[in-house]
Amino acid sequence: MTLLVAGTALALGACTGADGTGETTVTATATITRTVTGSPAAPTTTSMAEGTTEATTETSTATSAATTADPASGDCDRTAFLGEFTDPGVLFCDGSWARAGQWQTDHVLLFRFEDGQWRTHPADGRSPVTEYPCYDEQTLRSAGAPEELVDQVLLCGAAG
Repeated sequence: MTLLVAGTALALGACTGADGTGETTVTATATITRTVTGSPAAPTTTSMAEGTTEATTETSTATSAATTADPASGDCDRTAFLGEFTDPGVLFCDGSWARAGQWQTDHVLLFRFEDGQWRTHPADGRSPVTEYPCYDEQTLRSAGAPEELVDQVLLCGAAG
């Protein structure tokens, strides 16, 4: 029984819940019926010279629930960004933040890992010179962007 519940929880852990959160609850219920034969004082099979033997049936229900949540950090492999790019290149990734782009182009975006998936982090503006997306340094820091990533992006107001 325990192996069945654990195996089912692991198999369903990769599924997305009906509400789209990625959290899945697996509940397994088993009914166990056991018949015990013996005297009322000792529920085991005994041989008695005098007296009666009583048969009782016990029924109990055991319920086990396992909940799996979304992973805490995202996959940093380039294939994790195939939804956004046909040939992705990853310039930075720490599992929470990523900077990735289309290989051999200047199409580069920032991503945050939220709700079990990589989501694009919006730019705060565009460079007046190059028209590349730029980011506000304070906004990135307030959102928890790591220093190494902040150092890599074009900051709004900086030359570029």
